This record gives sequence, C-alpha cells and structure tokens, in this order.
Amino acid sequence: MSYERPDGHTFSLYLKGGAGTRRLDGSPAARGRPGALCIMPQGHSSEWEITDPFEFVHLYVPDDQMRRMFAETFDRDARLMALPEVTFEDAPALARAPANDECDVGGRTSAG
Repeated sequence: MSYERPDGHTFSLYLKGGAGTRRLDGSPAARGRPGALCIMPQGHSSEWEITDPFEFVHLYVPDDQMRRMFAETFDRDARLMALPEVTFEDAPALARAPANDECDVGGRTSAG
C-alpha cells in the first residue's frame, strides 16, 4: 500500500494489533503494535505491507495549523518548525487514553 500526504501532517497511533504491518521502505524488523506512534510530515510518502487486521487512529493536521500551534506553544517563528518522520515509536501514554475512553476516538479506523 502506498501512502502520500502532500498537504498536511499525519499522526497515527496503533490501538490494537499491528504486528502484520511494516514499512517496506523502512527497517524490516520494525512492526506495528499497540501504543506505537507514526508521524508522517507534510510531503511524506511511504510504502506499507499490511497482512493482519489492526485498529489505529489517524490525526490529520494542516500545515498552517501545525505551524500556528508551534509558534503559539513555543513562542518561536513558525518557519523554525521541523517535524521529524517517526515510525513505530513507543507512545504508551497516548495509547492508554483512547483505551480508557478518556478522549473521543470517533475517527478510529480498522484496517486489514
């Protein structure tokens, strides 16, 4: 599966499953799992293999909003924002919030 996001930033949080998900253009050993976070900055493209069902949440943030939040939060020029590409980093605190119904996950997506 190809993924391209030319107009905004994507944050993906794995909630259930994910062991059958890997980036074909990344580390062959890295796999999805509950609590794993992926960050795909604007202009990002990647190739994925998905062999098993999983649940995850995607958050899409337009570049202008992301830069405005950066400038307001860090009191820095928005042009200094550099969002790193991240694949399958551990984010257990984020994963616990939807599992405990602490936030609205109406955008929850099942894949596979």
